[in-house]
Amino acid sequence: MLLTLILTAAPVVLLGLLHLWRKLSRPPNYPPGPPALPFFGNLLSLGGRPERKILEWKEKYGDVLGMFNGRTRVVVLSDFHTLRKVFSEDNASGRHTHSVLRTEANGLPMGSGLLTSQETLWKSQRRFALSTLRDLGMGKNWLEDTIIAEVESLCQVLRDTKEAPFNPKVHLTNSVSNVICALIFGKRFELTDPKFSRLTGLITENVATIKLDFVASTLPFLLWFPNNGFLMVS
Repeated sequence: MLLTLILTAAPVVLLGLLHLWRKLSRPPNYPPGPPALPFFGNLLSLGGRPERKILEWKEKYGDVLGMFNGRTRVVVLSDFHTLRKVFSEDNASGRHTHSVLRTEANGLPMGSGLLTSQETLWKSQRRFALSTLRDLGMGKNWLEDTIIAEVESLCQVLRDTKEAPFNPKVHLTNSVSNVICALIFGKRFELTDPKFSRLTGLITENVATIKLDFVASTLPFLLWFPNNGFLMVS
């Protein structure tokens, strides 16, 4: 019985190890990089400040670094001239389908709009958006006047605190958001407006999930764990 179990399990284990080896093996001409672990790749080595670890690897392996996020191969470019050369080619015009942008909005399929479109569609929509904004009067003078008005409003809010300690994050976020609102809606909101602050706070939380999506897209089983952050991503 035990021998039968061993003979049955051995091929499965060997196939699993072979699959992991193929996933973590470096193909021909793949950039040098740190050794990777099964399932996790280099994720566990990144720590809480991945940018610092990548800078360490850059000094050791060069400006073009090959690493693994889980089982996904990732190439990190650290040199400006290399970045400029790569991103000037059409092959690099795609983008990662972040989960925040993956859901459909108002019945529009994924790949529509400025946020989720790619390549030729993105270029044509961007060109149309810029020309339309110019036709509506957006230019250097308009933008400068709008920003100055928001700076004056922000300074007044700071003066109203009467030098008492406070967290400026909400007011700074609302001030920047007001410039966008003036452009899109033709109006601004009070920096202390609770409803406006709630909306900008939700956007901030949404953007914060990008870091979690980096991990969750690499290790999808984490979406099943009872963690509020990963539940937001899912």
